[in-house]
Amino acid sequence: TLCSVTNVRKLLTEHKVDALIGPTTTPAALAILDFVAEAKTPLLTTVGSSSVIQPMDDKKRWVFKTTQN
Repeated sequence: TLCSVTNVRKLLTEHKVDALIGPTTTPAALAILDFVAEAKTPLLTTVGSSSVIQPMDDKKRWVFKTTQN
């Protein structure tokens, strides 16, 4: 998860990406949630857990999960 956080921070601050796809694991997705929300950058993720989107709040509104609960 540390690697995920480091990479996402770099993508958001240095590369100014418009959206992110990934990560594929729930711990990594939860770890980057604060950075995604702060940057107001959509995150499309394939994690299986609904914890990345529920309960909906200001941070999780930027996360879109592609797999079923």
